[in-house]
Amino acid sequence: MIDELTGHLPGDDSKDLHLHLESCQSCQNEYTLMQATWSNLAKLAQPDAEITGLLRLSNSLSSMPIRNDKGRLWRQIAVGAFILL
Repeated sequence: MIDELTGHLPGDDSKDLHLHLESCQSCQNEYTLMQATWSNLAKLAQPDAEITGLLRLSNSLSSMPIRNDKGRLWRQIAVGAFILL
């Protein structure tokens, strides 16, 4: 059923599945629940591109070598300011 929900079930197999679902209430109920679950997961799994970019920048800046404590402080301030913007 997952292959059908993700669009990976070949045409003939998809037709067979739907024919079976028409005659089997138990499988039809399970398929309906799986559709709802899959739909809800799709809504949750999309990270915001802007946040992803900020995290990459922050990780990049954090991995830069530091020459002294002043450099560490300014880098932390810069990352914080960028995130706030």
